Amino acid sequence: MEIPTSTAHPFLPAAVDSNEARLVVGSGDVLLGEVTRLIDDADSRVWIDIFRTSHEPTMEALAGAAERGVAVHVMGDARELEHRPPALPEDGISIQAWHDKPGKQHAKVVAIDDRSAIVGTDVAASASLQRIEAGVQVFGPAADAVRNLQRAARSGNPTWLREAAAESRPHGIYVNEPYVGVLDASAAIDHLLGSAEEQLTVVSRHVRDETARGALMDAATRGVDVRLVTVDEYDGDELEELRAAGVTVTALDKGEARREGRMLHGLLAVADGAGLVSTAYLDPRLLRGSAGRQSREATVLLDGPLAQELHAAIDSTWEP
Repeated sequence: MEIPTSTAHPFLPAAVDSNEARLVVGSGDVLLGEVTRLIDDADSRVWIDIFRTSHEPTMEALAGAAERGVAVHVMGDARELEHRPPALPEDGISIQAWHDKPGKQHAKVVAIDDRSAIVGTDVAASASLQRIEAGVQVFGPAADAVRNLQRAARSGNPTWLREAAAESRPHGIYVNEPYVGVLDASAAIDHLLGSAEEQLTVVSRHVRDETARGALMDAATRGVDVRLVTVDEYDGDELEELRAAGVTVTALDKGEARREGRMLHGLLAVADGAGLVSTAYLDPRLLRGSAGRQSREATVLLDGPLAQELHAAIDSTWEP
């Protein structure tokens, strides 16, 4: 199934090929366990883009790969990398901050050799163990596109960054590289939220973004069955506004969600036969940026079996 295009974002028809991808969703130890397993199996190269560096098994897996002679390159958030993670040795592991401008390296990506890559809501944070995390493992041309995005980000070359972003779109992978004017990850989210005709289910830590809230309310107004799962700590007035517009809102208690391992992270959404996994939840600081704060994000569009699988996972975790 092709994701319908829109006049606002006509370049966004493509979802990742379901025959060359798999969805990993569940408690954080499921996704992080998959990441560490892949790192442990690496033969020649591991490139990983991270925000937090607090998950010791991931750090130890990177150290172990380096000791085996695997080329390990870490790109992270500058603030998080002010102090080198203790588990990472000085030799054998290259560490690079994403940008010297105020910003947030919030895209989480790991590429293993020339075999596969994972774009996920997290790949290296210990807090993930109390959350639901999701990732999409891609193979073939889509994995090649991810590796090209990583190389471009490490180069800092504006032309390469724009070209790599354009080349990843046909494979269903969309990134925000805000310092060169690329906001494809946000556009993909806006597109999906605006495309729903019958059903729209969204899981997001909060919904501070006015554009996204407007899309949910517009969908409900035109008769779409809209369901939002979020956290009751945030957006009190906005949640009431959404309810008044006809959106079914499930607001989780933050403490209880953490204890039960059902805390939200990133963004999961399904609209009719399409879906997405994104590192950018519905916060304007992540989606739109500001003069003092830009955020690198990644979104993967899904359709067919992968979108159905994501919808089933959402329903089983946060029952309607």
